[in-house]
Amino acid sequence: MNAQETLLMHKQVEDIGKKATGLMHVNWTTGSDPVIHRALTKIWDAAQTMHRRLSRPDVVTGYRNDAIAQAERVKELMMESGYDPDDSQLASIGYACDLAMAKIKIYQRMAAHAAQAELLAGAAEEAA
Repeated sequence: MNAQETLLMHKQVEDIGKKATGLMHVNWTTGSDPVIHRALTKIWDAAQTMHRRLSRPDVVTGYRNDAIAQAERVKELMMESGYDPDDSQLASIGYACDLAMAKIKIYQRMAAHAAQAELLAGAAEEAA
């Protein structure tokens, strides 16, 4: 699974969790059917488990290492050009910079998702 697919899965899992939470609130305000509440709670719990699995430290570390490697590649391209690039080298450096920025943003989003999953796990443990 690539970075964009992983981020999309995070978004979808968050949406499922929000919908289940919203439905639990509606159920609670309209008479709280215990069977429906248990079913919705199971959906919410499953969504949180999926979110934590997508936020494993090895996954986040992989995205971090990829971002660092791409930033290093930008530096290498600049050094290879002797800091006086021709048009072709300048285009390569620009492309590498764009890619590095994209990878850094993806890593930052992945790290934020991991931090959120960790907070949710801590809150769930405290509640239990």
